[in-house]
Amino acid sequence: MKRLLLCLSLLLITGLMQFTLAAGLQWRVVELRYVSAEEMKALLQPHLPESVALSQQGQRLLISGPHDLVDSMQALAGVMDQQRRTWRVHFVQGPLDLEADQLAGVRRFSTARQQAVQLMVREDASARLDRGFWVPAPAGRSRQHEGYQWLQGGIWVDAASRGDRVLLRFSTQQIQPDQRASAARQPGFATSGVGSELELEPGYWVTLGSESRLAEHSGVRRSTTGRNNDYYSICVEPPDRSLCPR
Repeated sequence: MKRLLLCLSLLLITGLMQFTLAAGLQWRVVELRYVSAEEMKALLQPHLPESVALSQQGQRLLISGPHDLVDSMQALAGVMDQQRRTWRVHFVQGPLDLEADQLAGVRRFSTARQQAVQLMVREDASARLDRGFWVPAPAGRSRQHEGYQWLQGGIWVDAASRGDRVLLRFSTQQIQPDQRASAARQPGFATSGVGSELELEPGYWVTLGSESRLAEHSGVRRSTTGRNNDYYSICVEPPDRSLCPR
């Protein structure tokens, strides 16, 4: 039975080759390693020119169309067919400036309460932070942020590996698969009106600022019940290694 299915697959591919060559078109067979062919078709669909066709055979993606467009779609499929990593993201609110302490090599133990939340974020899916937190404020189409904004809760967090660093994106709306596919084509996430970015090195804290300073720069005054001196810090690490010092 397996041999029969293999023969049918080869006949299908051979027939596609003959058809595309007769029509003056090009074709490519992409062997996918990490992403299923069905998922890859869905990811490529929003970027698919009308003159390019996709089909699948097991974990093979078949692309046919004009030469330059086929090459472009093949390259895009290669970018998207990556192993998805998972990151543990720490969000901490408390009296310690964790970034400053880490840079100074100081390990201070405070009896004051540290409010900490851990979020597991896969690179192919958004994770939801259900508590309020300060995050970078978006700055139009620029990758640089302009100050910070307080989000009360329901913050969607996405992660993407960028060499030895991790790019986090914060949004009030869940990022859809076609938006994630667009982001995969760029060196960084595309910033939207509801999203902003923060790049971190795993194991190193980034302190956004104290409550009073963040509120002063943003123009937002909140009822903090005496916690104006709290700092807001973020750190990322692999799920199997504890790199963020506390």
